[in-house]
Amino acid sequence: MNENLSYFLQDKIFFLFGAEIEFYILVDEILDLKSLKIQQLYQKLVEFAKNNGFIIDGISKEDGINQFEIQFQPTDCWEDLADNIIKIKNKIANSIEVDFSAKPFDNQPGSSIHYHIALYSETTGSLFLNQKILYNAIGGLLKNMPKDIKIFAPTKNCLKRYIPNNCGKHIHYPTNYSWGFNNRTCALRIPNSSGIHPQNTRIEHRLSSPVSDPHKCLEAIVDSVTQGILDNSATIEPIYGNAFDYQYNFIEKIIK
Repeated sequence: MNENLSYFLQDKIFFLFGAEIEFYILVDEILDLKSLKIQQLYQKLVEFAKNNGFIIDGISKEDGINQFEIQFQPTDCWEDLADNIIKIKNKIANSIEVDFSAKPFDNQPGSSIHYHIALYSETTGSLFLNQKILYNAIGGLLKNMPKDIKIFAPTKNCLKRYIPNNCGKHIHYPTNYSWGFNNRTCALRIPNSSGIHPQNTRIEHRLSSPVSDPHKCLEAIVDSVTQGILDNSATIEPIYGNAFDYQYNFIEKIIK
């Protein structure tokens, strides 16, 4: 795919891929980042990653009770990232009781894997600073999402995460095939850091469940970005406000 894009764009290009995986820890006590269990788990994961040739960038507390997120350092090889996600999932599961399902609790936020995709030229830097290339990539991703949804959400439980108004005040999850700037209610988000550090401009893909196959997900994402750029794919306008609001009912919903 890189070769096709390099030829099309008349430039030598490469991707960078990052990921964040969310999960619930199943214990009776309420945990936060200062909890000894979490600190011990994080140190164990950092050492494990180091011994296996990759880097864990951090751990965050998410909105759910005992819900956390592990961040992976970006890499230019999506196959390596997919392998490392599987390794970390197995290490977490062997270290503490955990639930990686997309919607383990009806009254708590769902969990996902967010994939970050950036595209660079070896000579000019971020190609997503070119609005046409960025919008074509978004167009390719949105076009293929309906046919790829079973890759990103392979079980019935995964689909529960996309149901509108399924968790009260917790609204930061996608319900339709939309995109926006720093908009966590969309399927695709262009993070705020893109404006602060333009060379970090990237697309955050927010559909995937933690139980999905990261190899299949990343392959589908790379194919869609590549196809979108090669085919000059059009995209809808970015969403401002909540993507699930009634004025956006014209956008195809994930759950029909």
